Amino acid sequence: EALTMSDRVGVMFNGKVDQVATPEQIYNKPRTKMVAAFIGNMNFFETECIGENSKTITVFHKDLGNLKLLKNNIFGIENFKLTVGIRPENLKINSKNLKRQSKSFTAKIVEKSFMGDTILYSINFIGNNDNTYIISVSDIKNSPNPNIGDEILVTFEEEDIVAYYKE
Repeated sequence: EALTMSDRVGVMFNGKVDQVATPEQIYNKPRTKMVAAFIGNMNFFETECIGENSKTITVFHKDLGNLKLLKNNIFGIENFKLTVGIRPENLKINSKNLKRQSKSFTAKIVEKSFMGDTILYSINFIGNNDNTYIISVSDIKNSPNPNIGDEILVTFEEEDIVAYYKE
């Protein structure tokens, strides 16, 4: 509710302000993992840094592969391990118009929830049921409509990722 009614929002935990920003900044560029998890849904993946240059840091995740992260989307005190976050609406099912820089992975649908104007899919990486991730599809008419048990191709853009150094 605060996101829709305010031009600035403050998010506090245990009496400490974690972030004060516009609703768009709070949602799209949360400065802490706690803010990211508190405001909306976020899929988190544990990664390790494998390289960097002046504008990006490259991390590795065993199922996502190498990811090139923009430094201005990374928050916290620099460290070798990073948690990357991708909002459920930024994961696309079997997109037909892949941009050249799109990243992809295969997954299996383990749950499907019709919410009226949105379908929420719970997915696992193929061969790895340790973590469940969420995809939110709002363009129902123009999107694939897979069922529970189906294997799907999931795509995303690296620029939609935010990351947090492990504390």
